Amino acid sequence: MTRAAVVAAGGFVNWADFPHMSALADGTLFAHWLAKRAGGTTYDYDVRVSRSRDLGRSWDASFTPYRDETAGEHGFVSFAPLEATRMGILFLDGREAKQKDGAMTLRFTAVSRDAAPEPDSCVDERVCDCCQTAVARTSRGLIAAYRDRGASEVRDVAVVRFEAGRWSAPVFPGAEGWQIHGCPVNGPALAAAGDRVALAWFTMAGEAPRVKLAFSDDAGASWSPPRVVDDGRPIGPVDAGGASASHTLAGTSTARSSGFPRMAVSDGELVVAWRDASKPAQLKSAIVELP
Repeated sequence: MTRAAVVAAGGFVNWADFPHMSALADGTLFAHWLAKRAGGTTYDYDVRVSRSRDLGRSWDASFTPYRDETAGEHGFVSFAPLEATRMGILFLDGREAKQKDGAMTLRFTAVSRDAAPEPDSCVDERVCDCCQTAVARTSRGLIAAYRDRGASEVRDVAVVRFEAGRWSAPVFPGAEGWQIHGCPVNGPALAAAGDRVALAWFTMAGEAPRVKLAFSDDAGASWSPPRVVDDGRPIGPVDAGGASASHTLAGTSTARSSGFPRMAVSDGELVVAWRDASKPAQLKSAIVELP
């Protein structure tokens, strides 16, 4: 029997900002969670990261993947291997948000198997405050997706690429012009294989809820026209995998207790996990055979 290892105890619980785990090619695992800042306000919290070099049997002491000491919100982390021995970490950062006319920023850093985190850098200076981020590795480097925030509160999904050590300017595969004066808590999702990338996102532009999907054959340099993939009245949140006809796996609700479904491809099958809407709620999973 495999014995479970405790990665972290306690932490700050946020219904929309939950822990993730990712692995380097050599099997080194990285996990993250949120931790309340001592003496701070309700929303002064930090990201904590830990590494395991023995497939999760033991974990290093945790660390903060940035060097910012400003009290504020930090979270909505996405992981993807930057190189064979370096993990890329994308996150939302509130160091500017408490200043006059400040806004949430999107930042990036990397950490190797054995070293401390590298200095973090700004990817976008004004983004949606609490929408999930997404990052994936293509054959040309990392690609990231997030919900942008324009000066007029247009919050469309943006995509940037990390090539030759720099992030590109954002592009907007949908560009619906969704203007909303508040965060919809509904971030995008990415899946990548080689140069092929799939991007899924939710929008309510024109007061019409839609889930859309766009593809790129050149690692995100250009995108196909987005297609609507929902069957009517979707609420999001989304995850990205192989494209097929839609199937209803289970009912859900708009309540926060419904959480965010997740899926992954394993041995030619799609594994889906979600929190159902029953009382008490239960974690459930299903396997979908891929065509």
